[in-house]
Amino acid sequence: MSDLKVHHTGFAVRDIGDALPNWICDGYSVAIAPVDDIAIGVACVLLTDTSGLSVELVAPLPGTNSLSSRLRRGGGLDHICYETKDIDVQLEFEQANGALIVMAPKISVLFDKPVAFVLRKTGLLAEFIEV
Repeated sequence: MSDLKVHHTGFAVRDIGDALPNWICDGYSVAIAPVDDIAIGVACVLLTDTSGLSVELVAPLPGTNSLSSRLRRGGGLDHICYETKDIDVQLEFEQANGALIVMAPKISVLFDKPVAFVLRKTGLLAEFIEV
């Protein structure tokens, strides 16, 4: 679907508290305070810089294996999140184009909106947020 707009990029870290000071030092500010999203198994915080770029830091909650493959490779870019008006229609489109749904829609604690994740044929983990 061509009407997608980037909402944020996701960056995997081992611990939000350890990573946050470095991001703030690099010029980011906290847009949405850190929260634990038990349903997804991550702690997360949304940051922005002066250009308007939004970055979500995500870290695994204790006792979960969320992000384990990304963190084994040192963390870093995890996903790109796109805004969509209808998450169900977007997921149908993604599946029709060969993407694998890796998380069906759930309400994100950080955004209080439905989000879903797909793994595209390119290897890109794409998140969709319904706006």
